[in-house]
Amino acid sequence: MLGILAAGALSQARALSGNLGLAFAGGAACNRGAGWVSWDTIPVFSGTLRAAYLYWTSGLWAQEAGRPGPVGFVKDSEEDTLYPDTFYLASPADSVFVMVKEVTGLLSSEPWGEVGCRKLGSEPGFAWALVLVYENASLPRAQVRFLEGSLALKDGSWSAEVNLGGVSANPWG
Repeated sequence: MLGILAAGALSQARALSGNLGLAFAGGAACNRGAGWVSWDTIPVFSGTLRAAYLYWTSGLWAQEAGRPGPVGFVKDSEEDTLYPDTFYLASPADSVFVMVKEVTGLLSSEPWGEVGCRKLGSEPGFAWALVLVYENASLPRAQVRFLEGSLALKDGSWSAEVNLGGVSANPWG
């Protein structure tokens, strides 16, 4: 049995329930300058958009020492500069921040199609992910939980279970 010691904090938790489905888009790259845009396509889904959350990083590695900052969000040839609703250290030792912004209102009229995120920071690494939750009466009932924060695992002993979005899992896998 592998013993694990955990340190960190859950900074935010949100839960949605109903006849829910998920759609995703995202991208990442390294060694790209400020102004570079990463593109992806949100797949077409049948239903009503309930929530949409955009996540982006300030860097990907320790040497980048990021900071919370804005991102350019591009949809239908229009760009908005978004500032995070909240942020957390993904890796406290590395100073890599993850920013979070609810973007439901920006996507409510037509949530699918091509989207992009413009890198505004100077760090060489950049990543973003867009998570959409939609409702459709033909889907089974489900609960979607967003658990945001960081959890650093270190050698030691720890025997508690970790709840991962409704799935109970032992910390050693």
